[in-house]
Amino acid sequence: MINKYWLYKKVLENSVLTRKLEVSSNFSNLSKEDLYHQRVEDINNYCLSVVSKIHTLTGIEASLLMQQKDQIVKSLDEEWYIAEGILKHYKTFKEALEGQFYVTLEHIYDYEKAEKLLTGEREVIVHLDGNKPLNGGHPVLVKTKVYNSTISIEKFRELAERVRVYHPTVLDVDLSVYTHTEGNEFGDYPEECLLNRKESYNISKDKLLIWENNNPVFENDHGVITNDPVALADCYL
Repeated sequence: MINKYWLYKKVLENSVLTRKLEVSSNFSNLSKEDLYHQRVEDINNYCLSVVSKIHTLTGIEASLLMQQKDQIVKSLDEEWYIAEGILKHYKTFKEALEGQFYVTLEHIYDYEKAEKLLTGEREVIVHLDGNKPLNGGHPVLVKTKVYNSTISIEKFRELAERVRVYHPTVLDVDLSVYTHTEGNEFGDYPEECLLNRKESYNISKDKLLIWENNNPVFENDHGVITNDPVALADCYL
């Protein structure tokens, strides 16, 4: 899958491009500055090469990869004294690249894991009336399966019937997807958000409202569809 880190991953996984900057006997007259700029050129050429070998790219994907390539080269094409300071700060050239890219290979792997949750089937929690106590003074925990990170109004109707014994008025589902970095189970630092989506279903009104990035983007009011974000914002913001 072509994503925002596709070329970054290719570069960071390439042992030739991430090896230590060393002067070989054949190029003993080159300075470390020369070697650095040559490596940047090698990275640029490598990016062009791997993209050119993909024959199934759409126009949007090709544009995305060219933007990535330009961003990669721009982040490396610093004044030498800046690049030299960065190189001295890290133990390996790969770590120096990650520092200049502002992303590590491990984060890219975590991003790809989270990306798989965006499509296909996964299980999510349904909150009844904001998860307030409904069952003898205890919150009710309801789970359901969703497909492609979306719940239809038909699915919500089924859920409402399933939990009607608790007499809820609103069903809320958070479909957001974040990276999960090992060692950050307590949320000591923010994870990257791939999808910020929440859906809310008012049972008595048979009305579904979808929010993305904290803005209403879709409403199904008992079969009446509104997918104009501007109109919805006037109603809900």
